[in-house]
Parts: sequence; C-alpha cells; structure tokens
Amino acid sequence: MDNTPTAPEAYQESIDTMGNHIHERFMEFIKDEDLETSKSLMDEWIVDGVDPFDGEVEFIWVDQIDLD
Repeated sequence: MDNTPTAPEAYQESIDTMGNHIHERFMEFIKDEDLETSKSLMDEWIVDGVDPFDGEVEFIWVDQIDLD
C-alpha cells in the first residue's frame, strides 16, 4: 500500500511546517530584541497584511508553474 500523501496534502504539511518554523524563529528574535530580523521574517510570511494561516492565501509551487 502506498502511503504517500497526495500533492495538496503534502503541500499543506509543508506550509504548516514553514509557518510554525517562521513563528518560532520570529518569537526568538523578539525575545532577543532583534527587531530588524523579526520584522524581516514577518515580512516574508505576511501577504498584503494577511497571515496565511488566517486568510485566503494561495501558495504556488514550482511544479505547478507552466514554463511553456
């Protein structure tokens, strides 16, 4: 039996992992009062003022881009 997750399921797991990692690092930099780095991380994650975990944000994957 193949237990490989379907593409959307695997994508969501990657998004969750990425979001959780960025949040953990963001909080570490805030704790260390490294505001420049924490703002840089936030700017990478927040899209048009919306946290992808809270809104309708679409992630585009390289294998979904048609290069023709």
